[in-house]
Amino acid sequence: MPVAMDAEGGFDLDYSALLVADGFVLDGAALDFIRARRDAFLGPLAESCDVLIAEGLMEVVDFSEHYRDHDEDVRARVDSILGER
Repeated sequence: MPVAMDAEGGFDLDYSALLVADGFVLDGAALDFIRARRDAFLGPLAESCDVLIAEGLMEVVDFSEHYRDHDEDVRARVDSILGER
């Protein structure tokens, strides 16, 4: 989901992506993160997500089931990469 940085009041979607796709798929944890920061810098993005969901253009799914078995490996790799900085 491309984000445009020039939205008034924070970050919002780049709606041009809707020209090449029928909709969006967003992880539920990501949506929770966005909504929790509605009053900070993600207000426009939270509003856009709410509208897209209401219009049937965004599906919210739980991606954690796909990486649950690899969580420790992913965390170790990220820690390794960040430790190299």
